[in-house]
Amino acid sequence: ILLVTMLEALGIDAKPALVSMFRNRGIGAYAAGHEQFDHVITRAVVGGTTYWLDATVTGQGLELATRGQYPYGMALVIGGSGELEAVAPQAAHGHVGGASEASAAHLCYSAQE
Repeated sequence: ILLVTMLEALGIDAKPALVSMFRNRGIGAYAAGHEQFDHVITRAVVGGTTYWLDATVTGQGLELATRGQYPYGMALVIGGSGELEAVAPQAAHGHVGGASEASAAHLCYSAQE
């Protein structure tokens, strides 16, 4: 929420987005409810490009175009359409630390243990 507030103060369209680090893309198979989500990231639109930012992850890089990103799958954007949105990294984006999608997903799962 702090990141959203700071980005909005800079005139950037930013909204919090609820994600499930455990269910990832499978979140759409469950009935909507607060218990389905376990993490909050930020959806920011900069220059017409959507970025999904996680202020809790280190080692993502410094530039938006090359920031690493976990494969969160789907997100429910607070103040958005009310529909789940795909959290798709930009073509230039990698995953945190250059990890593959499988190992990044494993890191997400391991972080909950």
